[in-house]
Amino acid sequence: TIYLLSSPEDVARLYGNKKVEAAGIYIARPDGSFAVANRAVTENDWELSGNTVLFHEYAHHFMFHYFNAPYPAWFVEGFAEYVSTASIKANGEWMLGAAPKHRAYGLLETRGVKIDQLLFGRAIGKDTEQTDAYYGRAWLLVHMLSMDPPHHGQIDAYMKAILEGLPPQESAVKAFGETSLLDKALDRYLQRSTILAVSSKVPLQVDGTISISELDDVSSKLIALQLDRKFSKKPSETSDALKALSDFAPTNADVWQERALATHDELETATTDAVRLGMLDRTEALVDHALTIKPDHVRANVLKARLTMERLKIADDMSAEKWKSARSYVLKANAADHDDTAALLAWYDGFTMNGRLPPQSAQDGLLTPTEN
Repeated sequence: TIYLLSSPEDVARLYGNKKVEAAGIYIARPDGSFAVANRAVTENDWELSGNTVLFHEYAHHFMFHYFNAPYPAWFVEGFAEYVSTASIKANGEWMLGAAPKHRAYGLLETRGVKIDQLLFGRAIGKDTEQTDAYYGRAWLLVHMLSMDPPHHGQIDAYMKAILEGLPPQESAVKAFGETSLLDKALDRYLQRSTILAVSSKVPLQVDGTISISELDDVSSKLIALQLDRKFSKKPSETSDALKALSDFAPTNADVWQERALATHDELETATTDAVRLGMLDRTEALVDHALTIKPDHVRANVLKARLTMERLKIADDMSAEKWKSARSYVLKANAADHDDTAALLAWYDGFTMNGRLPPQSAQDGLLTPTEN
């Protein structure tokens, strides 16, 4: 799911971290991964555009969805930067791998990032300038390893070593040689007069149809509150806003489900089981109301199952019959949507939390390739 806000400033305010300038965000979650980007239109390629941010965040989703390996931070961000400059013309022509001009300052004018910090450090620096330099240098390394013939095969060798369990430092030396020499090769690569890219005049094929729906007033407000809930550090404030929306739209099951989730988020503040049980009572009353309106609501059934499981865990009740009853709500959710990731995970957890080995169907469910 992709949310497009009006500007980078809106994204930064949503993120709520004044130390980090966030023009886009990607979060992988078992109940549905999502990205937040912006619609900013820039005057030139030297500024960070909304499209560039969108492709960067979507590259994260592509990588985590299809690349089954624990990639290091430099490759995660460098690959996203590599994809971020993709362009598609109206006639279908496309280009991939062009230089990210928005990283020019970080690459050419800052104090830079040392190779060991790049290969073995964290992605986000202490300030905007350092972060910009890191992202630019990560792009440069991915681009060189991908596009420069003398370095072909090195990235595969590096990842193979990582997957075999070699420490990052040993993996890097095995694949690239001495890191100091790799750093010098990067400097030379940066000084090239031209940067290669891949392009084609053959349009990309897109299967399926695209539909556009205008949201009604309630759905529009609900989406904004959903985002607030995902990032809010004060769940009670979001709960109050959702209550006002449910008063306005009392028969909307999605609103009541979101209210239940917001109340459930407040469980993190619970200091005792008594307080926790009280919050569970309030959450369950809200989710029950959603199920009264729409009995086959997928996520409401999943939440109902999880609430029942939480109660059983608090009570230390391992009764097979009660856990079976809790899992029955997951079955309802799965019947309504066979590929819903939250339901598949809840079905698996419904056995592990009960101290049982999940059946093969539950294990297979976690491996089901879905687009959620």
